[in-house]
Amino acid sequence: MSTHHSHSTKEPAISTEIVESPIRAGTEIPDSQEMGQVARDLATLAFARMQQDGELLVRQHEQLRRALAASGRSLGWAGTAAHDADWATDINKDVLRIVRNGARSLMRELATKQTTKEKEMLRLEEVAAAAEKMAEDPDTVYPTEIAYLHTARDSVRDLVTKTEKRIVNDADEAMGVARTIEKNMARWEGLRDEMIIELVERQEEVTTMKKDLSNFVQTLQELLQEVLVTLH
Repeated sequence: MSTHHSHSTKEPAISTEIVESPIRAGTEIPDSQEMGQVARDLATLAFARMQQDGELLVRQHEQLRRALAASGRSLGWAGTAAHDADWATDINKDVLRIVRNGARSLMRELATKQTTKEKEMLRLEEVAAAAEKMAEDPDTVYPTEIAYLHTARDSVRDLVTKTEKRIVNDADEAMGVARTIEKNMARWEGLRDEMIIELVERQEEVTTMKKDLSNFVQTLQELLQEVLVTLH
């Protein structure tokens, strides 16, 4: 990225040219927790824009502004030649690299959730067996906690992973937890299967989004100009 400083008083002109691959220009993206979160935020907003027919809600637009401002501060955009056309192109390359990193992070998170979901019923069987063994063991010390995860629907009917933590005070209560798990296994498995389908579909949608990230960056030109002014 150029370090030449211009004395022009005009607002920075943002080039809409996007170089798809390889992306070499601009500052190296810091491997920090902050930039990792910014990258996920940008990718999430790009995904929301795709889902919402190219539009963002007012709240999402402000989230986008904050994410771009955080990127600019982290990458030192204000310290470069803000009026240099090549530098302006570098900003687009920076944003594209960041949002691509975020998209890859989203894909990893979705794949991890899917893997965990695929093992959920086995884990429930193991917890039920452990609770039953606990109830039958005369040496078990009470009270003790039994924790497990299962798929459920929340108050707005979305599929979620629910954590159950039960404090049992005797063998009867421990056995009761085992029986509760066994009784609900079929229903929870059905919800689990639905959630896996949702996760697979979401991964396919993120894959589609990744192919259009250059266009997403091009839609940011006006907002980038506004953000750059605030960084000076």
